[in-house]
Amino acid sequence: MEIAMTTQGNNLFHHVQYNPDPASPAPSSVSSKEKWQQKRHVCETFDCGKSFDSKWALISHLQTHSRDKPYKCTYADCTKSFKGKDYLEFHLKIHAEGNPYACDHPTCSKTFCSPKSLKKHIRLWHNPGGKSTSMEQQLRERIIKMATRNKDKTRKFELTIRTLLEENESLTRRIIELESCQQRL
Repeated sequence: MEIAMTTQGNNLFHHVQYNPDPASPAPSSVSSKEKWQQKRHVCETFDCGKSFDSKWALISHLQTHSRDKPYKCTYADCTKSFKGKDYLEFHLKIHAEGNPYACDHPTCSKTFCSPKSLKKHIRLWHNPGGKSTSMEQQLRERIIKMATRNKDKTRKFELTIRTLLEENESLTRRIIELESCQQRL
């Protein structure tokens, strides 16, 4: 199978040609599963290897490897664009319906466009399972730790300043004593 993909401007051209392997066994000796697998159209992009039943499905898939995003949102003031028509349709649904999935945590008012996004938010910020520490809890602990550390540093700094001031007073008294002794001589 030979697949070539080139980009000219905003258009993505695909050339997909199926060339059966000349070393493959004769058609009569090949099982139906092997025939089916031979007819698969495989993406030859590095680290991909996905296969498809039709060359058109492969052509559609190749768009995911391109940087082109030809499907643009038609809403005013929205500059988003997408690689696939289905992604654009999902996005347009959000414009029409808003974000229907709301977080029910008491201190949170965030809304999301999909249940998957909501679940990810809950897992990261509100720790529903109790197994791993939530992002919110980690941030709280870090703030407390930094505040405590800063208090300790402040206490040490104040102690150092107090000690230096006491030493300064002691040295000032000593200087006064020495000056008075020098005047007597």
